[in-house]
Amino acid sequence: MIDASGQGKQVHAACVLALLLFSGCRSESKSPAVPPPAMNRPETSPEEGGRAIAVRDHGMQLSMSIESMTVTAGTPIAAELAIRNMHHRPAKIVFPNGQRFDLVVTTDPEGEEVIGSWSQGQNFIMLYSDVLLKSNEVISRRLEIATGAGTRTEDGSLMLPPGRYYIRAMTSSDPILRTPGVGVTVLAAE
Repeated sequence: MIDASGQGKQVHAACVLALLLFSGCRSESKSPAVPPPAMNRPETSPEEGGRAIAVRDHGMQLSMSIESMTVTAGTPIAAELAIRNMHHRPAKIVFPNGQRFDLVVTTDPEGEEVIGSWSQGQNFIMLYSDVLLKSNEVISRRLEIATGAGTRTEDGSLMLPPGRYYIRAMTSSDPILRTPGVGVTVLAAE
C-alpha cells in the first residue's frame, strides 16, 4: 500500500480488511481529500467563496468552487469545476464534443429563470470521446463569466450586468452532472 507521500509500507491483512470495510472501499488519494458532500446541496460562505457539489449513483462527482461571491462589474466571476471518480474502480464518462463543462446562470435559486450560459457564443470541436477516469482521478477546468454594463461581450459571450444571480455547473457528458446553484452578486462599478 502507498501512502500520500509516495512511501511504501507494509500493512497487516486484518488492518487492510478493516480499513476497506469501514471506509466504503475507497482508495487513498494523492490529492487533498474532499470532505463528504451533502447530496446536491450547496455549501457557501460569503467570505470564502461558494462551493456546490453533485454526486451521481455511478460514483462521479461534479464540484464547483466560486472564488468570490461578490464582484464589481468589470471583474469576471471565476469558477473552478472538477469531475472526480469517487468509485473504487475506473469509470467511463462520455463527451459528445470538445466541451466538458458549462456554467448556467439564473435569476432564481430554483434555476427556472435561465438568462444564459458560459458556452453561449463558443465553438467546440465535434469530437466524440470516452474518458476513462481511474479511482479518485480528476478532470478540472477554470471558467470565467464576464461582468459589466451589457449582457454580451464583443464576441457574443455572456456578460452579467449588476444584480443577483445563481450559478450552476454542469457537464456536457453522459451521464450529465449538475450542481445546485450558488448565489453571486455583481455590484455596479463606482
